[in-house]
Amino acid sequence: NDIIAESEEVYENYFFNNLELQILPGHIGYVDMLYGLSEIYESSDRYEKASETLEKALAATRAKYDNEDVAYAEALDRIVNLQIRIGEYEKADHNIKIALEIFKSSKSGSRASYAKALETQAKVMAIYSLYDEAEDAFNRSQKLLGKIKATDRIAAQSSIEDLASLYIDIGKFSITEELLADAIQ
Repeated sequence: NDIIAESEEVYENYFFNNLELQILPGHIGYVDMLYGLSEIYESSDRYEKASETLEKALAATRAKYDNEDVAYAEALDRIVNLQIRIGEYEKADHNIKIALEIFKSSKSGSRASYAKALETQAKVMAIYSLYDEAEDAFNRSQKLLGKIKATDRIAAQSSIEDLASLYIDIGKFSITEELLADAIQ
């Protein structure tokens, strides 16, 4: 895992010693750098550092966007996915609820982003063993995805691994088998 250590060193040296001094926390590049650094910390099992970095990213996202902006909801969804991966389930549950409320009340939001957030909510619910609710959220996500263009649908769908895991959690084993068989071919 020399690559992870090397990546972490580059991020920390470049970001903290150079970039952070040149851009404001509200700049989208700042938030993206924090996401990337958080993912590196997660990859090296440094969950406390990943969590601290995610908190910075969340604060920077709040500074950049209005609390009712769809872009804020999209950023929250991205943060929630990282929170799930590092085991911060309560924070993830709280933040996905906020994101979904923003999507529900927005007239200008992307259906693909909303569908992706519903899929994220399904993951959180499955973690809490709320399988029926997870299945409902997932089905609503799939229904929304069915109404959008193919290019947007591809961008909105999670990785095959995430989908397979969610299908297993909600008991759709035959669909999981088909999905994984297609992925292997």
